[in-house]
Amino acid sequence: MKQSAKGSIILAYLQQHWFKIALMSVVLYLFIQKDFRFSINLNSPVESESREMSPENQQFQAAPKKEIFTERKKEFTKILDKFEMPYPFSGSTKVSLMDNLAKVDDKMKHDYLKRFARVVINERRKYGIPSSIILACGLLQSQGGQRDIAKQGNNHFALTCSLGWEGDSGAYQNTCYRHYENAWTSFRDHSTYLTSGKFGQLTTLESTDYKAWAKGLERLGYGNKMDDLASHLVSIIETYGLDELDRR
Repeated sequence: MKQSAKGSIILAYLQQHWFKIALMSVVLYLFIQKDFRFSINLNSPVESESREMSPENQQFQAAPKKEIFTERKKEFTKILDKFEMPYPFSGSTKVSLMDNLAKVDDKMKHDYLKRFARVVINERRKYGIPSSIILACGLLQSQGGQRDIAKQGNNHFALTCSLGWEGDSGAYQNTCYRHYENAWTSFRDHSTYLTSGKFGQLTTLESTDYKAWAKGLERLGYGNKMDDLASHLVSIIETYGLDELDRR
């Protein structure tokens, strides 16, 4: 009888206070879940850091070589903003540097032209080579800096190891190409290359006459006697307005 009476009292209590009991249960459940999530978040950074610091996940990158040439970005904003990025090359069934250059990301080509604008102006002032010709050759031969010889050897003009080259070098597709300490050295060696040997005769041309220089380079076999070299260089120069650099 006592147990029956106690059961009746409990049942009556539950019926009377069921809402409070339910509410307390929900609060208790939420508290437990919050405490659990806090524990996970507290432990996660430690686990993540451990994984990142483990030997198999560590990645080491060689420090980039320090360029001798320091690029200056002032004074060229107006000129460089004119370097448009349309598709400049006519179609061809023969795969060539021109065809491949057309596939290079427009931003990469644009950045390349901006990066070396001042360099080619200084080279023109020192050696008399049109800035537009130097930059167009660099863009074409290096594929906007994306060819292996440019990325691995700082060779932006595909100059080979011939003519008694005694510096560093690297083999690409069974051909030996010159390696340079930095990009500036590549541009300077290219200027020397175009003002000596068989190309030296071109120095009699005006440093603003890019069309005459383009024709002369094709006639003398620049770039391994590339077909239609002159028209390609002129197309690049006029598409991006590089001839304006010849007047700086």
